[in-house]
Amino acid sequence: MIRLAQKRRDHGGDENIVPLINIVFLLLMFFILTGTLEPAEPLEVTPPASGPEPDLEPEGQTLLVVPDGRVALGRTVLRLERLPDALRSLGPTMIKVKADAETTAETLMPVLRAIREAGFDDVVLVTSRKLD
Repeated sequence: MIRLAQKRRDHGGDENIVPLINIVFLLLMFFILTGTLEPAEPLEVTPPASGPEPDLEPEGQTLLVVPDGRVALGRTVLRLERLPDALRSLGPTMIKVKADAETTAETLMPVLRAIREAGFDDVVLVTSRKLD
């Protein structure tokens, strides 16, 4: 009996890469479905640092304030004189003031007066967490 040599199949390792492709695809789908994209804010603001606080993200409208006194409500940059009317048009909501760390109290006080003039009592000052 003559035995012929069996041909060895060379898979080239392709079968080992299929599970890796499946995992990468699943991770990609996970990040696409769970990630959120937000449009860039109209003014660049670096909030001041604060101590440890609970992570609460209150609902409401964000008012951006930069050191030169410009303000933006949502995606619209406003003059300070127009701010009370723009705030009144929102209806009852909480206002989140996100002021740049370089903004002085003299710049921020007229903004807070305009918020009060518009009839808002719920105001939150947004800060970034200071890490020790």
